[in-house]
Amino acid sequence: MARRQELATVEERTEQLRQQVEHWRRTRQKRRPMPADLWGAATALAEEIGVYRVARTLSVDYASLQRRVAPAGTVAPDAAELVEFRAVQQPAANAGVGHVIEVSRADGSRLVVRLAPGADFDIGAVVGAFGRLS
Repeated sequence: MARRQELATVEERTEQLRQQVEHWRRTRQKRRPMPADLWGAATALAEEIGVYRVARTLSVDYASLQRRVAPAGTVAPDAAELVEFRAVQQPAANAGVGHVIEVSRADGSRLVVRLAPGADFDIGAVVGAFGRLS
């Protein structure tokens, strides 16, 4: 029941924002950019229900909206400038040893992960979380 109410609320907010954008389009002066408050509302909604859905519903440029929305799980540009992955062939003597993953940031902080052989690991999630740490 709560999920249904939540969906109804999202749909109501989406429709309300669509009407606000349409009103702005009807009353704007030619070639004026969409106001920041409408972009802000569209961005907040896109973070909640997805960029494509909001761009299509509001008839706004997908790329413009995407630039305003920070995708979930991404690392802020100032947190990590470069992530480099190098595959290193392990000698046969170390065949029973798992992989070692090292990540470092410009500020000198490092993350080292040692995996057991055959371990399943989501490197993207760990690197993203490491990049978000302050």
